[in-house]
Amino acid sequence: MATLDTSNIDLLIIGGGAAGLTAGMYGSRAGLKTVIVEKNAAGGKLLLIDLIDNFPSLEEGIDGFSLAEKMTKHAAKFGAEVVSDDIISLEKNENIFIAKSKNSEYKARAVIIATGSTYKYLSVDGEGKFLGKGVSYCATCDGPFFKGKDVVVVGGGDSALTEAILLTKYVNSVTLVHRKDSFRAVDSIVKLASNNKKIKYMLNSVVLSIDGTNKVEIVSIENLLSKEITKVKADAIFIFIGSNPNTLFLSKSILDNEGFIKTDENHQTGIEGLFAVGDVKSGQFRQIVTAISDGATAVNNAIEYINKLDGKEYH
Repeated sequence: MATLDTSNIDLLIIGGGAAGLTAGMYGSRAGLKTVIVEKNAAGGKLLLIDLIDNFPSLEEGIDGFSLAEKMTKHAAKFGAEVVSDDIISLEKNENIFIAKSKNSEYKARAVIIATGSTYKYLSVDGEGKFLGKGVSYCATCDGPFFKGKDVVVVGGGDSALTEAILLTKYVNSVTLVHRKDSFRAVDSIVKLASNNKKIKYMLNSVVLSIDGTNKVEIVSIENLLSKEITKVKADAIFIFIGSNPNTLFLSKSILDNEGFIKTDENHQTGIEGLFAVGDVKSGQFRQIVTAISDGATAVNNAIEYINKLDGKEYH
């Protein structure tokens, strides 16, 4: 295999999840020398999903590992190269972006950031064990699997209450656990949740453990005031206590207050030629299909940017 020339890249994609792999496929198919740098295995959060049943055309569903494998092969088919590396800095020098890892340097004409975000975990017993077996961080993704069941939701912000309301369309009941006695969510969402008879509350409370045999069966919850521990029977627990964007290597000038990347309608950041897609974007609706859409759209705009550098019109 020929050694990869990292000094003459048209399109560098940092992150190899659904958004990054899609961008890689579209970029290489368009004839750009495209390199995808992923510090872990290609696929990102897809690798954590047991079953995806809302992906268009795959009516039988597919596991995340298989979908990631298909997307990686599809990108490679058109010539995209996937490199295992961890980018620690990115800067722009005139019209060239320079991305550095501990041992390598990548020079590219355009860059797409697709590094995603990392869920904030409760870090309690059973959380990792039952991931995909009742532990979830996405009601839109997994809510339909628990029709008529009883579930627990953890969190007190907009996401937690919004997802709790969404879950009531499917489940029998939602027990909403929040460590404080009031919510951070906006008043309108709090009122909607309060008026929903399927939602009951355990405030001033925290989850101690998640238990079961092969799946979630019991969630142990402690009241912080009385120290009473209640074992709640549940088929699933949905955790919405926030996420951390993977953006430590980027300039704070392109980030919002929470560290997510600010972009315009073309997915471009405040730096020309630098785009962001998927979960790492500010205000993003986080689904596989939206990540894929982001990846395809960003490449289209990256091509236009590169053509302008070359003095060409883009059609």
